[in-house]
Amino acid sequence: MGKQRLSFIDIAKGIGILLVVCSHTEAHDLMVWSVCFFVPIFYFCSGYMTTASSLNCPIAQNMKKRARKLLIPYLFFNLLLLLYYRRWSITGLYGILYSRYSFFPLGSDNNFDLFIWGNYPMWFITSLLVSYFLYYTLLFSKNKSLTIIIYMCLTWGLSQLPILLPWSIDTAFLSSLIMYAGYYANNFNIISLGKYHILLCVLIYSFLLCVVGDINLSVRQYGTSFIIYYIMAILGCIVLLWSSKKIERTWIGKLFALFGKHSLTIFCVEILFIREASMVYCKLTNADEVGILGGSCGIVTALFGGTLLSMLLHKNDFLRKVLFG
Repeated sequence: MGKQRLSFIDIAKGIGILLVVCSHTEAHDLMVWSVCFFVPIFYFCSGYMTTASSLNCPIAQNMKKRARKLLIPYLFFNLLLLLYYRRWSITGLYGILYSRYSFFPLGSDNNFDLFIWGNYPMWFITSLLVSYFLYYTLLFSKNKSLTIIIYMCLTWGLSQLPILLPWSIDTAFLSSLIMYAGYYANNFNIISLGKYHILLCVLIYSFLLCVVGDINLSVRQYGTSFIIYYIMAILGCIVLLWSSKKIERTWIGKLFALFGKHSLTIFCVEILFIREASMVYCKLTNADEVGILGGSCGIVTALFGGTLLSMLLHKNDFLRKVLFG
């Protein structure tokens, strides 16, 4: 049996992509409270949506499907941005292969960017693919407790490296554990939790937010502790999924579900729309800086522009089959 779409999962992804886009604009201060879960929610939902058929398939067969669904859009949208910006360079091409924002962690001396065509949110796509492999390895392991401990140890050990590894290998062990938490959240039926349980999750998350420090999963910034970050990611995802279920019949829920259905395309092209919207805003207002208002215009443009582009691509039978499977 194939995977069925769940509207509250799409809503959670839609809220997640809104926060992701917001984090890349001048309005990023509006989403600092969500810093620990707005990217993890996509890993969490991937684990939550694990089907019985995938559990009965070999890892190689599962990965073949995932690679096709993720790498073809990754290459297509990178090529699209390359043709749009026409900034040919060895660094840019290497960045597509290496698939990290930069070679060294932020703040390192002599650091240099690898994603230079507005494609830096696409680190997530290759990260998700590697995370799927580690996630399936965990699911099929005979000693899951030992595997989890190994993943935790590797997360800490790789965080000490002076460079960022290609395809987010260094963070994938932790993100695969977030996927595993999503898988168990489905078995536990978290969307049926009582409001007091959710309130407790919110309170714990709010307390830890005061001590977690700077977070940026794309460049391996876990704040004060990757364990605190992991706990906050799970708590935030639980609350978001529960809240998404509550609004799935509302108009705002349906709007977020629309964004969630097309979140992969939005991930890939958001920076293009944000930059173009910022340029238009500055010209129309004669402003020297974009600011929060201009950033908000960028958010709206990226969400609706990315969704429209995705819908157009889905409308073409050939492109839909090739890009989205």
